[in-house]
Amino acid sequence: MSAIAILVSFSVMVTAAVMQLFAPSAVQRFFRLRTCPHGFLQFVAIVELVAAVFLIVPETRLWGIWAAAGMLMAALIVTAYNLQLIWVCAGLVLLLSLVPAATAQ
Repeated sequence: MSAIAILVSFSVMVTAAVMQLFAPSAVQRFFRLRTCPHGFLQFVAIVELVAAVFLIVPETRLWGIWAAAGMLMAALIVTAYNLQLIWVCAGLVLLLSLVPAATAQ
């Protein structure tokens, strides 16, 4: 069960990172309108990729969980502030999937 949670968390984070690295211009425009600095999406994508790699390697899994949880909490706070509550629910599900990953051997 915990191996499945790790793989799900890993695949979701890698997919999100790739989507942010190659974001269409409409997505980049959206973040610019929200006063995000230039290169914000690329920075978040790199942090997601590092956290995903840390999750996969057993020796660094705890670091990956902390990095992923911190990034997800920041994203949930920003999303809740903008009143996009359906995305908050999706983020909470991903955050909860890190709990079994924390106990994986």
